[in-house]
Amino acid sequence: MIVADHPLFEHPSIRSFLQAFEYSMMTFVVTGTEDEPVPYPFLYVNQRFKEQTGYSEAELKGQSPKLLQGPKTSPEVLAELDQKVRRQETFIGQTINYRKDGSEYIVRWSINPILDDQQAVVGYISCQMEVNERLEDQEQAFFLAEAINQTADAALITDLKGQIMYANHAFTRLTGYSLDEIKGRNTRMFKSGKMPESFYRDMWEALLKNQSFKGIFLNRHKDGHAFFEQKTITPIVDEYNHPMYFLAISKDSSEVIEKTHHLEYKAYHDALTGLFNRSKFDELMVAKLRHFEDEGHQFSLILGDLDDFKVLNDSYGHDVGDEVLKQVAEVFRRSLRKDDVVIRWGGEEFCVLIDSDLSSTEFVAQLLKDRIAELKLDALPDINLTMSFGVAQTQVGDDPESLFKRADQAVYAAKQAGKNQVKASS
Repeated sequence: MIVADHPLFEHPSIRSFLQAFEYSMMTFVVTGTEDEPVPYPFLYVNQRFKEQTGYSEAELKGQSPKLLQGPKTSPEVLAELDQKVRRQETFIGQTINYRKDGSEYIVRWSINPILDDQQAVVGYISCQMEVNERLEDQEQAFFLAEAINQTADAALITDLKGQIMYANHAFTRLTGYSLDEIKGRNTRMFKSGKMPESFYRDMWEALLKNQSFKGIFLNRHKDGHAFFEQKTITPIVDEYNHPMYFLAISKDSSEVIEKTHHLEYKAYHDALTGLFNRSKFDELMVAKLRHFEDEGHQFSLILGDLDDFKVLNDSYGHDVGDEVLKQVAEVFRRSLRKDDVVIRWGGEEFCVLIDSDLSSTEFVAQLLKDRIAELKLDALPDINLTMSFGVAQTQVGDDPESLFKRADQAVYAAKQAGKNQVKASS
């Protein structure tokens, strides 16, 4: 804001120049020369100066920067200022100034002469910064850095391309790397290669929209072992909401995930054979039937029941029976495709969910029947084991019970026909 009219402001370029400073975060002041009625009068101050000192344009009119001086303003600094100004040299210094309300503030400022076309001094321009704010910002930054460094969670700061700028102590413990080893490198160095690329695409899509991203990463430690890292990545933005950096806070969740996986494994796997159990069968059956209803994706069910297993179990004991069941489970594993799902239904019954039509599924069941008949039992080398199979294909309107019932009826038909056979449901 122009405080007083002055020939200096008759030049449009000067007015345009000052407009650029009006809402700067730095303080700018233009004063006149020593030869004016009030030496070095205020001619222009920007908005930041008024906020910093508490004075308005009207209160500054006819005043000079002496208005800001007080008991603690350094005489030595003012003497140096006077010498530099008289020699038309740039002055840079620091002292204590006083606001309108009498409160002190430390100011660091520079002064340069404004010269006309004949190189005569027509005024001075000063750029000022309140050091209290700078020190406060530095102290706050130091405090935050120390707080992050001492937190138990791992913290990592990167630029927008994923180049590492900072890592706290917890992060170096988590990964095994020191800050010197990773600073300036890309976070790709931690990738285990076991995460789908779609995971990272989703991450970058969220971050580039200034959104936080939460996920579990499978990363690699310096010593080579993989570990799970539960991580939240947040963009750090400037005052215009433009992203500047990314802050990632994480913790090692390997133990929790391993426990969760263990509990999930126990919930869905048969303890004896390691195959999926009936709970998993029920879940998969519902999902596959829904997919059949929505997309028409055909699948079939194979149900196998060991012949005369109760007699074997009663004659040789449950320990032998258990070994037989484990060997049968292994035959199923070796004989089926990766996408075929094998389940121990219970007792001596086994199921297979297979993405095939009835004819192809009958062929698979025949293969299983033959391989079980060829099985040489470790505990009972003289016993010939057989299994009867029933096969059923999904039909419109099926639910889990109806599909299973048709397969079970087919098994019953195979037993009635002499056992060691495959029967398909009509």
